[in-house]
Amino acid sequence: MRKRQRGETTAVVVAQLRAGLGDIEQAQVAGCLVAYEPVWAIGTGQTATPEDASAVHSAIRMELRSIAGDRSEAIHILYGGSVNRG
Repeated sequence: MRKRQRGETTAVVVAQLRAGLGDIEQAQVAGCLVAYEPVWAIGTGQTATPEDASAVHSAIRMELRSIAGDRSEAIHILYGGSVNRG
C-alpha cells in the first residue's frame, strides 16, 4: 500500500506487465488478455476508484502499444478488483 501512497501504482503495474510478457513476440502479444488488480487492493479493504482503474488501464494500453503496435488494440484489459464510486 505504501507504493500507492507514493503514487507508484502505474510504474509497478507496467513493470509487472513487462515481466509477465517477457520475451513474447509482438505477434503473440496480440492474442493475450491482460487482467490486473493492484496489490494494494488485495485483502486490505482499500478499493480503487473508477479513476484509479482508468489510469492503470491507460498505462497498460500505452505499454502494450509500445510492445505490439497496432496489434495491441485487439488485447482486452480487465480490472479484477473492487471499485468504489469516485
